[in-house]
Amino acid sequence: MLKITEAYVDSLAPNAGAIKNGRDLVKKNSFPVLNESPDATLLFGECKGSGKEPYRCSVDFVNEASPVFRCSCPSRQFPCKHALGLLYARAMGSDFASADIPADIADKRDKAEKREEKKKDAADSEGKAPAAKRKVNKSALVKKNRQPARRTSFA
Repeated sequence: MLKITEAYVDSLAPNAGAIKNGRDLVKKNSFPVLNESPDATLLFGECKGSGKEPYRCSVDFVNEASPVFRCSCPSRQFPCKHALGLLYARAMGSDFASADIPADIADKRDKAEKREEKKKDAADSEGKAPAAKRKVNKSALVKKNRQPARRTSFA
């Protein structure tokens, strides 16, 4: 698994506020549960939030070049402060217990793998990447055809 440093986590953050908030979660001990998969490709845990149920967050390094962030929080920021906090916890030396990959994440990994296989098979069978099929917006086409032709004068 890739070495997670604070500088690396900073580079993933969408803005300075997310960096501060993610670090603050670790300083305030907001993660009662910190786990990692036995193969060290997945960090996951629970973070205390404003509701009664903790947020479940994870960072999946099955493909180190593009980690997958997941969180049950309603934030539209990506990655959210909880996922960043999980990474800061690792970078700052918090203890992570070894635990099996949760079933929902294992299912998501399987689906993503199958999607990639389908793309690869389609590309191999055609010798190139498949072109996306374009849907015709029929109502827009009808409107376009109803428009009177523009006339230009060359006087």
